[in-house]
Amino acid sequence: SFAEAMYKLTGLVMAFAPFGVFGLIAHVSGQYGLEILLPLAKLIGVVYLASILHVLVIYSGFISLMGRLNPVRYLKGSLDAIVVAFSSASSAGTLPVSIRCAQKNLGVSEGVSGFVLPVGATINMDGT
Repeated sequence: SFAEAMYKLTGLVMAFAPFGVFGLIAHVSGQYGLEILLPLAKLIGVVYLASILHVLVIYSGFISLMGRLNPVRYLKGSLDAIVVAFSSASSAGTLPVSIRCAQKNLGVSEGVSGFVLPVGATINMDGT
């Protein structure tokens, strides 16, 4: 189907994206030196730490209180999607992995995951 073809194309683009990012960073560090990247590395570290804390405290609380699920089981089942989302910062790029995790790891039906996850990814595109 068309959706499957688009998922495969998105997966292919996402597979080569790290090489493009590496090339851009290599160009900048070669032109200005590695010290230009130090403030960026500090910012990335703080953002990652805050994001991990947010997931472990806030999201886990909502998962256990509102969803009545074990947060550890949920986070283990979602780990692949979380890693892709963190590394790509793309709702659309993470969608195929999110659907697979929801269906195979968390037991969500194909109909529910095929409808809710794309709608949620689209609604979450605030100004992008």
